[in-house]
Amino acid sequence: EKEKLSRHIPVDTIYTDKTTPQRKAIDWLLNDPSVSNSECDNPFFLERYALAVVYLSAKYPILNAASPVEFTEEMIMYKAQCSWPFVTCSGGNVAELDFKNSSFSGTLASEILLLTELKKLDLRANEQLFSFIPTVLGEMPNLTFLGLSTTQQLNDTIPTQFGNLLNLQGLFLGFHQLQGTILPEFVNMSALKYLYLSYNELSGIVPSELGLLKNLEEFAVGGNLLSGNIPSELGISSRLVFIFLSDNILSGAIPSELAQLENLYWLRLDQNKLSGTIPSELGLLTNLGLLYLDNNQLSGTIPTEIANMSNLQELILDNNNLSGNV
Repeated sequence: EKEKLSRHIPVDTIYTDKTTPQRKAIDWLLNDPSVSNSECDNPFFLERYALAVVYLSAKYPILNAASPVEFTEEMIMYKAQCSWPFVTCSGGNVAELDFKNSSFSGTLASEILLLTELKKLDLRANEQLFSFIPTVLGEMPNLTFLGLSTTQQLNDTIPTQFGNLLNLQGLFLGFHQLQGTILPEFVNMSALKYLYLSYNELSGIVPSELGLLKNLEEFAVGGNLLSGNIPSELGISSRLVFIFLSDNILSGAIPSELAQLENLYWLRLDQNKLSGTIPSELGLLTNLGLLYLDNNQLSGTIPTEIANMSNLQELILDNNNLSGNV
């Protein structure tokens, strides 16, 4: 049975309140010459309604970052939604919404769920965006990219529903005031490649289960309030290229298991409370280009094996209790 628009209209307010985004979207569609009212069960029609509600809920006009011109309802009235400035389609369905740096503000309408083929949602760099993460985003199983970094300061926790995004490859939630912990549910996101949670107020430990994310390439949680040890299990994530754990309260030793990450290029563990010696095994990281271990409580002799890092371009070891030469 085909999905029908009537199932998604709030019937308690659609006829009584003419100011809601849903009512405005219906009125707009009734005057839209590009669609027929008899097509209310057509996926094209449903997507057009969903986009209209999202658009009208966002306190339009939205600025198109690629071409800084305010666009209005009239500008999109005669155009198929696949030709709208912020929309990319695949196979005739809306696949990407790119609102990055677009003055997107207000709320994100739940009607976005009608975009069942949506894979990329980029809301980064919008300073007037919602202050809480919409949990509805955790109900979009086809998402592969979700960008919310450097939006308005989000005072919230990461919704546990995000653990349902099994196809997500990139999650960008940096530069907010997010509290709570790094979700253990992240371990369910087996497709995850890029996890950026830096510069928030996250506390607790770095979950050892993250080592089970076999596709993880970039892991950034610097600038938080994380404590405890660096889990040795990170050494299992063999595709890791980028690790950013700086500026936390991490303690204990640097796990020698990190030396198993033969693809690692960027390793920042500076500005923590790490102790013990620098593992000589790190010399096996011949692809490493950047290593920051400064401002910790490391001691002992600088291992000579560091000289084996043939691609190393930046090495900072200041403000520790180390001896020896590099």
